[in-house]
Amino acid sequence: REREYTWAKGSVVKSDRAVRNGHDGKFIVFVGAHGTIAQELAQGLELELFRTSRQTYYLAIENVFDDLGPGGHAEVLSRESHIQQLGELARLMTDSGLLFITTLADADDNDLDRLRILNEPNDLFVVSVGENLLDSFPADVAVSESVVLGDGVQTVIGELGSREVLIDYVI
Repeated sequence: REREYTWAKGSVVKSDRAVRNGHDGKFIVFVGAHGTIAQELAQGLELELFRTSRQTYYLAIENVFDDLGPGGHAEVLSRESHIQQLGELARLMTDSGLLFITTLADADDNDLDRLRILNEPNDLFVVSVGENLLDSFPADVAVSESVVLGDGVQTVIGELGSREVLIDYVI
């Protein structure tokens, strides 16, 4: 709340960004057990959305796990620190109107709730891949682990369209 109170906004409003981009800014998180096809689906989604002139960015999870500590030596961040950094980055990316896409293996309800809070006032869109590991946090769409890659990507795009994230998407 304090961050939002002091957050200095630019002159471009969210609705103007959405009209120009053809979509709202959204944090799209693919979750599932380690070793699922979540990363391939996330990368495929980024590529397909980019091909249709959407403003997208895929962040490989390993790009934020390491941090340079004192003396320039790489240190592995705790999961809590990782979630914190990811959520703060998502807030910036979605505020700029991007479709920010990543994967988070073995995520639980607490991880996703923290990401949701850190990304506020922007929304989180959760894609569950394979067995649903979540107890109470609702996935926006579920994709089977055995899905054909292109079909899985189209399933996610269809749901983004039906939820009016993609403004001019027609079913």
